[in-house]
Amino acid sequence: MAVGRPVITTRHGGIPELVDDGVSGLLADEGDAARIASAIERLADDPALRSRLVIVARARVEQDFDLARIGGRLRGRYRSLAARHRAHPRAAAAATALAG
Repeated sequence: MAVGRPVITTRHGGIPELVDDGVSGLLADEGDAARIASAIERLADDPALRSRLVIVARARVEQDFDLARIGGRLRGRYRSLAARHRAHPRAAAAATALAG
């Protein structure tokens, strides 16, 4: 998806959270060889579909999986958790006990 290729994949684990069937790629159930073959034929026969899938997929990757954005969100969450931890009286006492 990130390199601008149409995706055909299976419904496994978190894949359907990233790939919307017919929107950002084509999905098939695991072991469904007929559906995978059909998806390959569909992409081969429909250049407009290939183009649409590639555009949406690339945008999804840029929006949801950009390393700088993810890192920034994670830093913000950790800072928020650390601030809450420091503000909690028992946490401050535990940290003091561990340090000394």
